[in-house]
Amino acid sequence: MTLRGVYVGNSPTALQQFENWLGSEIETVHGVVGMANWSDFTNSANWMTNTLWKGINERVHWSVPIMVTDGSASLAQAARGAYDSYYATVAKTLLASRAGDNDPIHVRTGWEANGEWFKWTAVGHEQEFIGAFRHFADTFHNISSRFKIEWNINYADTGINPATIYPGDSHVDVIGMDFYWTPEYQGWDPNNAFNGLKNARYGLQWLEDFAAQHGKPTSYSEWGINSDNAGPYIQKVKEWFQTHNVALESYWDVTMDKVTGLSTTNSMPNASAAFKAAFSTPLNGVSSGGTTTAPSAPTPVTVTTGDTKTSAAPGNTVWGGSGNDALTGTDGNNAFSSGSGNDWMAGGRGDDTYLDLNLGDQAYEKAGEGVDTITTWLDRFTLPDNVENLTITGTSWTTATGNGLSNIIIGNGSANIIDGRGGNDLLTGGGGRDTFVITKGMGHDTITDFRPQAWGGDADKLSFKGFGNGAKMTNIGNEFTIVSSDGSVDHFTLKGINSISSSDYAFS
Repeated sequence: MTLRGVYVGNSPTALQQFENWLGSEIETVHGVVGMANWSDFTNSANWMTNTLWKGINERVHWSVPIMVTDGSASLAQAARGAYDSYYATVAKTLLASRAGDNDPIHVRTGWEANGEWFKWTAVGHEQEFIGAFRHFADTFHNISSRFKIEWNINYADTGINPATIYPGDSHVDVIGMDFYWTPEYQGWDPNNAFNGLKNARYGLQWLEDFAAQHGKPTSYSEWGINSDNAGPYIQKVKEWFQTHNVALESYWDVTMDKVTGLSTTNSMPNASAAFKAAFSTPLNGVSSGGTTTAPSAPTPVTVTTGDTKTSAAPGNTVWGGSGNDALTGTDGNNAFSSGSGNDWMAGGRGDDTYLDLNLGDQAYEKAGEGVDTITTWLDRFTLPDNVENLTITGTSWTTATGNGLSNIIIGNGSANIIDGRGGNDLLTGGGGRDTFVITKGMGHDTITDFRPQAWGGDADKLSFKGFGNGAKMTNIGNEFTIVSSDGSVDHFTLKGINSISSSDYAFS
């Protein structure tokens, strides 16, 4: 699925107005970290995450400058690691703002460096730019593997070969380009304009070919138009996004809002209507998969314990292809098998099972639509809204986190951290030294396979959070009670365990 985005400056109000005009909530908003000086660099990131964009539903697609523009910084210094501490501060700020999910965090830096209009131009400074980019990317990657770093160039028909400033595959996650149709330069015919941008020496086709050679998805973090005759052009742009491995697109309205409905004097009504027609629904990519239906009837839901339930056996399998697919199930019980792309999957009303979700896949369920299960090998995964159950596969250490529902969470054979969050959850660690998180006010959880220290071998651990100093724990049989410092009471159950020692748990 190609994520839709928009740049609206620093205005949540403008974002809401744009979505109201479009008739659709988009997936991302483009946030640009300040670059006036290093104080602006770090403080603006803090302000944007904790005030400006806090609480919005959309992800923020970040543009983070590779250096500041007050004259104190240089690519040469960046290439020697002089600004790594500033990069780390911003990376930690952006990561902390996304503690409630497990989605990738898209960060663009050093954008349009093949041009000469930014302070970080790579023209004549190719190796210094490469070194600076590597320091930036390595710093963010060392903070978290969730950061996906975009190397970005501007469309060009002349100038340096962008390949000469490519930092290398280990430092780049996404390969991006900015492009605009300006009729004074590309002509007034919309079809010819698009073909010119596509077929330029370093145009759209060059970018997709280069990205394919390096096994990377693409991004178009800035694109825009400046003509009311843009209908055919907009349709071609949409088709381009849908037929290539595009992670996201972000519209940047160079007409001062005359296209996107935010201007009080909308002087481009035809382009405006064409944009709404093309981008008012999600860009689902090209589905090369298919659907197969089994003849057997769905199995009834089985109640496991308390409020938790398992998903019924699927009667229908939906297969993803190698591209970015939009997969939709039936009202029955579906199984989704994601392909190698970034797939968007919607199960419907039955009990749905999402098999082996990859980074970039999205499972979408509405409230009350059956009992749904996700299996994944990812090393960090948080259940999305309205999905009940999670099973971790593979052999890596994993942090598995539930949601506000009563979840069934099952770990793998390695050391897992399992946190059911809200609801009365049923938690199974599997093999390995597992840590189970029990948080004040988050329901009555049951752990099926806790191994205390006294048993020896791969012992597990309980991590108690939010209960305050002076909390006290008692038990009757396998049901344990924690009385918090404020007098509130929480319960959890350890199947088969009637006593634990202080070495089995920690309060924090």
